[in-house]
Amino acid sequence: MGKRAVWIVGFALLALAPALITNPYGRDVMILALVFGFVTLGLNLVFGYAGQPAFGHPVFFGIGAYASTLLSVDGHWPVALSIAAGALIAGVLSVVVAYPCYRLRGIYFGMATIAYGYVIYVIVENWVDLTRGPMGIPSVPPLSLLPPWLVFGLDNEVQFHLLLVALLVLTVGIIGRVVSSPIGRAWIALRENEALAASVGIHALRYKMTAFAYGAGLAGLGGGFYAHYIGFLGPDTLSFHTIGIVLIMLIGGGMGTLAGPVVGAIAFGVLPEVLRAAEQARDLLLGAVLLLCIAFLPEGLVGLWARLDRLSWWRRLGVAETARRAPAPSVIAEPRPPRAGARLEVTSLTKRFDGLTAVSGVTFVADPGEIVGLIGPNGAGKTTLFNMIAGTLAPSDGVLRYGDKIVSGLPPATIARLGIARSFQITSLFPALSAAENLRTATHLWSRPSLIGAVLRTRDFRAREAAIEATVVEILRIVGLADRAKNPARALSYGDQRRLEVGITLATGGKLLLLDEPCAGLNPTETEEFRALLLRLRGEGYGIVLIEHDTHLVMGVCDRVVVLSHGEKIAEGLPRDVVVDPAVIEAYLGTAGSHA
Repeated sequence: MGKRAVWIVGFALLALAPALITNPYGRDVMILALVFGFVTLGLNLVFGYAGQPAFGHPVFFGIGAYASTLLSVDGHWPVALSIAAGALIAGVLSVVVAYPCYRLRGIYFGMATIAYGYVIYVIVENWVDLTRGPMGIPSVPPLSLLPPWLVFGLDNEVQFHLLLVALLVLTVGIIGRVVSSPIGRAWIALRENEALAASVGIHALRYKMTAFAYGAGLAGLGGGFYAHYIGFLGPDTLSFHTIGIVLIMLIGGGMGTLAGPVVGAIAFGVLPEVLRAAEQARDLLLGAVLLLCIAFLPEGLVGLWARLDRLSWWRRLGVAETARRAPAPSVIAEPRPPRAGARLEVTSLTKRFDGLTAVSGVTFVADPGEIVGLIGPNGAGKTTLFNMIAGTLAPSDGVLRYGDKIVSGLPPATIARLGIARSFQITSLFPALSAAENLRTATHLWSRPSLIGAVLRTRDFRAREAAIEATVVEILRIVGLADRAKNPARALSYGDQRRLEVGITLATGGKLLLLDEPCAGLNPTETEEFRALLLRLRGEGYGIVLIEHDTHLVMGVCDRVVVLSHGEKIAEGLPRDVVVDPAVIEAYLGTAGSHA
């Protein structure tokens, strides 16, 4: 039984729940669990996929609930329109909240979202004229659906249950398509390695805000359904208790997975009521269940399926999915050729850190089809120079020009968009992704991300994805990783990881490659393979600026060499001339009268 069959069976069981659960209270519990499925799916977008610890994000559940309620009660809007508008208001308001929060990172960002959530809670509780304060808003109109005689005698509650299931199916389908598109790949890239994501052209703030807003819209939709089902709305929908419930559902179900939020919402929405018989010990037991999940199923309840998939007896029953084949592309495409190269001109580039000058007045050029070596002792300023060219650091002085554009001080994503790609001194990959997924993510610059295209799978989208797949296959062949395409990047050997880094720079479509010590730690055989790869790339017209300490490699592949010492350029020329330059010899070996 494949994943699609499991989804069909799962949602079919949810749809049949009203027939299986005859107790009215049990039906209420199931409906509320379905409602929280939307909120958990929304939090999963920003927390699970984009990797942003937005602990206070579920507050938009309450915002959507209040917006929908006020529009229907005070504005006399139709309930269905009020719910949709409430979701939209939650999404728009989330942009206002997220923008200042994203000036912080990590746990500080998470605490800021909680602080904003608490501020909103205080406003709602004290703005009595609008929200009725602690007294709440009674008599919230229900969402009226079809007359029972039109739907085989099903009452409004059962219709509402089926509507929630249908909308969950639609939502999960849309999210699945978005996550497998360039938009979803950008979110996952930010979660895995934000610095590398920026270097391949992913605008970090834009995609973080997108995930936050889309997730808030889903939470607001769930809030609207909640308010119009319960019939009463109070400030508790914005409380820390609600935030905690949603976090438990997401963590217990499985963050960063498609099924996890739905499984968590159902399991931890129903479980507290199952444990109600324990009375005072209910919260303790619920906490124990969550701790057991974290300790033994850190991937959440959905991790059980992956574990069963690895059991041979389970496979023999034909229940686990034994083969995962990518669907054949509907459009046959050729690899996308890299864009035309341009000259890099570095003029009097300087970087100061307060009183320390790390790079001072460095000037050189790099042309397409040329390998320029950048060498010097440790601490000479080579990586700092790379960081300025790639946009990670803004120059204190001097000019960077690529082609006819001045690129000094531009952010990394913009630099990458112009055709400059880089690797890092310390191996930098998307560790949890496979080699192929790393390359697929690196094609972001020319993948034309489109929400409509991703959801509708338009012809242009399918053609672009086919070109991406062809490019990934070609680059895997070039860097010698075709037989390890499905291996996680973290599981590759060090040499393979270095080759994959070069593949990532190629996948961006850039024509100028900044390679920072790509052969550090490689054995002689791997270094020779890398030498052949560099010469091949030069022959294909790539411009390469190479930082490397292996002088034999530098002398064997570089057309020109620039030597730095203490942040200044001390020599430039052909490798055979630079190697005998007295200033270079002194920088590396010192003078006869120098002391260690």
